[in-house]
Amino acid sequence: MKDNIFSAHAQHERPLSSYLSQDVQELAISAARAESLDELEKFVGGRLVETIAAHRRELPSLGQPGPPRRGVGVFREIAPGHRVPTTRIFLTLPVSGEPEVLGWWPDKADSELNVSNQAFIDRIGGYDELQKQPDDVAKEYYSTLDIWVLDDVSLGASSVGLITYADLTQDEIEAAVSDNSLRDLFDSRRSEAEAIVAAIRDQMINFYEKELPAELVARAEANRRRLESINALYNTLGLPASWKTPEPKIVPTPEPVSPVQGLAVRPRWRLEPVSYEDILGIIRLWSNAVETYPNAFRGLVEDRVSDLLAATLNATTSGAGREVYSRGGKTDIAIRADVLGEANGPASIFICEAKWVAGNDDVTSAIEDQLMRYVPVAATSTVFLALSKNTDFLGAVDSIRGWARRVPGYLRERESSVEGWPIFTFELPDIDGVEMDVAIATVNVGPVPRTRRQRNENKTV
Repeated sequence: MKDNIFSAHAQHERPLSSYLSQDVQELAISAARAESLDELEKFVGGRLVETIAAHRRELPSLGQPGPPRRGVGVFREIAPGHRVPTTRIFLTLPVSGEPEVLGWWPDKADSELNVSNQAFIDRIGGYDELQKQPDDVAKEYYSTLDIWVLDDVSLGASSVGLITYADLTQDEIEAAVSDNSLRDLFDSRRSEAEAIVAAIRDQMINFYEKELPAELVARAEANRRRLESINALYNTLGLPASWKTPEPKIVPTPEPVSPVQGLAVRPRWRLEPVSYEDILGIIRLWSNAVETYPNAFRGLVEDRVSDLLAATLNATTSGAGREVYSRGGKTDIAIRADVLGEANGPASIFICEAKWVAGNDDVTSAIEDQLMRYVPVAATSTVFLALSKNTDFLGAVDSIRGWARRVPGYLRERESSVEGWPIFTFELPDIDGVEMDVAIATVNVGPVPRTRRQRNENKTV
């Protein structure tokens, strides 16, 4: 049984627009993940209507009331110290379509709708006054949450019903026979419920037929601009749009000879330096697109940024994956390469950690708590993708590098094949003699200057 149907709580805390948007979130991600213009054309064109149809929830509707049922109601106090029993009379309306959406409030309704516990809410002065009420009033509020509930029923073709009830004393039952008061109460509630269901249907139709297609097209067009800019960049480099780097290569790390005769030492592997440079080059090209359209990325959480980078790596490098387990935890992105001649299959040889950087703690967390903690011994080639919203990006770069030098285990640094992304070397804790290379990949996702004054200010920072 599900209560809080059509209540003030649903009106204020469970907007239908939020439910519908979350329900199709994967579609929005798909629109932003197409990795070629041909794929994008298919998605926006012929597949769009059928894709939305496959994710569309069935519109709910209410049928004719089923036969009345009765049960035991709560005792009612009619005078101090005098309580009488009541009989609970149920009204059940069969639900067809998607019953789950009835637990959400149509927040874009054209007309004002009454919540199921409207009389109580009006009496206390509004929903915002609820937290100020004494315990006895709060207890009364909770008793209003089941005025309408969803529950399993068996009414014709419907397996779910929308149910309301009234508790009547014997005198009230006898009076209702002649004055139709119970019928009037149920008719009023049913009328209000049908108005809410109609508003839910209208909002769903508008969402699936107007709002969602417009949002998907907008996301796809933004992705189109990104892909076109990347293709244009490839053209300036003399590379085809389908350019991919070779599969990452690996080399064995030297192992000490075991003093115990007959004991085989399992080889360990690491990323070949040339492959490491290739991967850094891909991430630099991807970062150029981010810096070209910073507004499209600035509001994303770190996981979504990693999703987009992983999609690029998947398209350009063999073995890229998302949330690959290594050394007892999860890492942002790992790249695997097959260990030729080994029955154990692919080995994790590279890890990338993306983080929005606002201070020293973010840098320490990324390197010490994430890369050092989760990196397998094999994956000693890593990238720290440091995303900065700072308007003074050059100052932010200096700060990020300075904070990285303070991380315990820092040994030295050198230039990489990507200008402006030095490689810092750290000694891994608890593993004698094993070093980890971390490319400090700083990405400018700060606001774009819109006025001449803003541009001049940025130049003088």
